[in-house]
Amino acid sequence: MAEHSMNGKTPDDQRGRGSAGGARGGAGGRGRGPARSGRPGADNRPGAPRGSRAAAGSGSRGGSSRSGQRSQDGRSGGSAGRPNRFDRFEPGAGSRDARRDDRRASGGRGAASGERRGGAGDRRGGGAQGRSGGFAGKGAADRRGGAGDRRAGGPQGSSRGPSRGPSRGSRPEGGRSESREPRRFERADAPRSGFKRDGGSGKGPRGAQGGQGARPNRSFDDRKSASGRPGAPDWKQGRPGDRRSGGSHGVASPERRPRSKKMFNERSIAHLVERDVQVYRGELDPKRGLREQVAPGRRTRERRDLERDALMEQRRAERARGTGVPETEDGRVSFYPNEASPARLAALEVTRQVRVREAYAQPIIETVIDSSDMSAEDRAFATLLALGVVSTYGLLDEVIDRALDRPADAFDDVRDALRISTYEMLFLAKQAHAAIDQGVELVRAISPSAAGLGNAILHRVDRLRAEFPFGDPVRDLQALARVYAFPTWMARRLVEDLGPQDASTLMHVSNEPAPLFIAVNALRATDQEAIDAFARAGATLRPAEAAGFTVPGCYHVANPRALAHEEVRRLFAEGKVLVSDAAAQAVAACAVGDEKPGSMLEIGSGRGTKTILMQGIAQRRFGSQLDLTAVDLHDFKIDLLRERAAQYGVALREARAGNAANLDAVLDPGSYDCVFVDAPCSGLGTLRRHPEIRWRITSEAIDAMADTTYAILRAAAPFVAVGGRLVLSTCTVTYAENTGMVRRFLESPAGEGFALAPLLDGPCVATKLQKGSPDAHFAACFVRVR
Repeated sequence: MAEHSMNGKTPDDQRGRGSAGGARGGAGGRGRGPARSGRPGADNRPGAPRGSRAAAGSGSRGGSSRSGQRSQDGRSGGSAGRPNRFDRFEPGAGSRDARRDDRRASGGRGAASGERRGGAGDRRGGGAQGRSGGFAGKGAADRRGGAGDRRAGGPQGSSRGPSRGPSRGSRPEGGRSESREPRRFERADAPRSGFKRDGGSGKGPRGAQGGQGARPNRSFDDRKSASGRPGAPDWKQGRPGDRRSGGSHGVASPERRPRSKKMFNERSIAHLVERDVQVYRGELDPKRGLREQVAPGRRTRERRDLERDALMEQRRAERARGTGVPETEDGRVSFYPNEASPARLAALEVTRQVRVREAYAQPIIETVIDSSDMSAEDRAFATLLALGVVSTYGLLDEVIDRALDRPADAFDDVRDALRISTYEMLFLAKQAHAAIDQGVELVRAISPSAAGLGNAILHRVDRLRAEFPFGDPVRDLQALARVYAFPTWMARRLVEDLGPQDASTLMHVSNEPAPLFIAVNALRATDQEAIDAFARAGATLRPAEAAGFTVPGCYHVANPRALAHEEVRRLFAEGKVLVSDAAAQAVAACAVGDEKPGSMLEIGSGRGTKTILMQGIAQRRFGSQLDLTAVDLHDFKIDLLRERAAQYGVALREARAGNAANLDAVLDPGSYDCVFVDAPCSGLGTLRRHPEIRWRITSEAIDAMADTTYAILRAAAPFVAVGGRLVLSTCTVTYAENTGMVRRFLESPAGEGFALAPLLDGPCVATKLQKGSPDAHFAACFVRVR
C-alpha cells in the first residue's frame, strides 16, 4: 500500500510513533518504539517487547485468514491485554472464548482482518492485506472507508453495500478529497474547509494522520445510511450486528433515542425540511401559526385601539345622521378577562388615560370613577389609588426599574398596572400577597402574556421594600425626595427657596388629600340657602380662613360626599355655588380691593373661576358688579368663560383672546384702575389637587414661566392708570416666580413708576401649605405713582 505523504513526510515521520511494520497490527499500526519487521513467526508472547507481536500484513485483531483459528498476532502495539482508551473493547486473538472467533470468521461481530479502523499509518484505514477498515460489527469494510481515512476503504478492501461511486470521505494519494458538487447552503465557488476535531492533529479519538482524515463538514441531508435512507448519518443509523440497528445478532429498534439535543434537531429538521428549501422557516416552532391567538401583546392592543377608533368614528357619523345609540366617548380600553377588583380596574383606567392624554387626573376621575356604579367605598378607594399613583409616578418607575434587569422589558401599559400594586406596598402598607395577587390580575387585564413577568417584578419590589428609600433621608437629599415622592431636582430647589423645614412640610402635605372649599355666589344665592342645602345632605359648612383672613362666602365642607346629593348638585347646576380653594378666594378679594375700581382688566382669565369670585365679592362689598374686561391666550377658554359667566350671572364688558405679552395688539389704547395678572406659573402650590405636575414640569420650564410672567408685567404696566393698582397672583412657591419676580419688576425700567403696596397687613400674601390648610398661593400689589 502506498504511503500517504504530507509536507514531504511519511505518516511515521508525522506521528513519530513507529514505521509501517510496528504499530497496532501489521503494516500501519500505532508503534511506540523502533520499527520492527512484522515477519511471520515473530515473538507474540505476552512478555515480548512492544511492537514485536505483529505479523506482516496482518490486521490488529486476528491473523491473515478468516478461518477462525487463533491468530498468533494477538493485540499489536502496547502491552498485552491493554486496549486503547478510544477503542471499543472487543475480545481479540488472546481471548479465551473461541466462539467469538467463529463469529468473526462468519462475518458476525468480528473482522477477519484489518484493524477496526486502521490501515497503513492510520488506525482507521484498512491494512495492507486486511479488509478495508474492519470494525467490530462489520465483516468486510469500515462504514466510512479505509486507507488514510476512517471513511474510505483500503486499496484491497471492499465497501459494504451497493456501490455509490467514489466515497465522500475517500482520498487519493495526495491526501486531498476528490472534487465534488457544492453542498447545500454553500456557494459553488466558495472555498471548502473540513470540520476538524481536536485541532486536526490526528491525536484525538476521531483524528486522522496529520489531519488527512479530518471529517469534512457535510450537510445533514447529504449523508445516507447503508440502507440508502436520507437523514441522519450512518453512525446514527446503526450497523450490522448491533442490537440498536437490528444486525445479525441484534433486534431492530423502531427508533433510536437521540443522544443529544443537537442530534434531535438534525433528525427533526431532516424530516421536516424538503430538499428544495434553502432556509429554515420555523418548522420546529411549537407555537407556529398560533402566536396571533395567544399572548396578545402591544401590537394586538394597538390594533384593537385602531379598530375601536374606527368604530367610534362610525357611531359619530350615525349620531350625526340621527341614527344609532348615543354613547359617551371617554376613550376607555377593553380589558382582558381578569379577577382584579373594580376599584383597582377603575384606578388603572384613570392612570392610563392621564399618561396617554397627558391630562389632569381630576376631570378623568369625575368621568370614570364618580359616574360609575361602584359603591361609595370602592369609589373612594379608586380615587385614592388614582391620585396616589399619579403623584408618585416617577418614584414608582424608579423602584420598578430596580426590580428589572432591563427596564425596557416592561412596556408602558404593563407599567400602568405595576404602579398600582407598587404604590400599595410602598405607601399604603398593603400586605404583599394581596397586592401582588391583584397586581398580577391587573397586568393580565392589560396583557395576559405579561402576567408572569408582572408576578416576578412585584415579588422583587416586595423585597426592595425593606431597603426603601435607599438611603438616609436626614443626610441624603435623594432619599428625602424618595420619601415624599418628589423629583430630586425639585426637592433641592424647594430646600433652596423655602428652607429645609418648610420644604419638608410642603412635600409631606402635598401627598395628602386636599380639603374641600366652596364659594357661595352672591349673584345667585345667599349663604344661608347653601348652608341649609348642605345640612340636609349631611354636611356642615364652616367659614374658612386663608392667611389669617376670613373670606366672605367661603366655607369648608367636612364631608365631600355631600356633593353627590341631589339638592347640592342642583345648587351647582343653577350657578349658586362653585368649588374653589380658600387661598384663591382670598387672592380674588385682594384684587377687588376695599374701594370699587371704575374699570378692571383681568389677564389670564382661563375658565373664569376668579372672574366669578371677583364679581361675587364686588356684589357683596359694593352691591354691584365690576366693569371687567377679560383676556386669555386661548380661544376655547374664552368661549368657556362666556358659558360659565352666563351660568353664574356674571357681567363681562368684553372678553378677548390674545397674547398678553403683547397687549398693544390685543386691546385698544386706554387705561384701567385695576389690572389683575393671574400669571402662568408652575403650580407647585396646588400639588394636592394636581399631583401630576411634579413629574411633568422641569426646572427649565419654571424659569421660562418666570420670564413669561415678567414679559406680561412689562406689557401690562402701561395700561395701569396713575394711582391705579397692578396685582400679581400665582399658585406656586418658587422664589423666581414670587418674591424674585416682585424685585425683578420693581428694578426694571417698566416698574420705575410703581411702588409696592401692602396686602392684608403685609407686603405680600403668601399662604403656606400645611396639614388641612388651603393651597399655597401668592399675591403682590403694585401702585402706580407716576
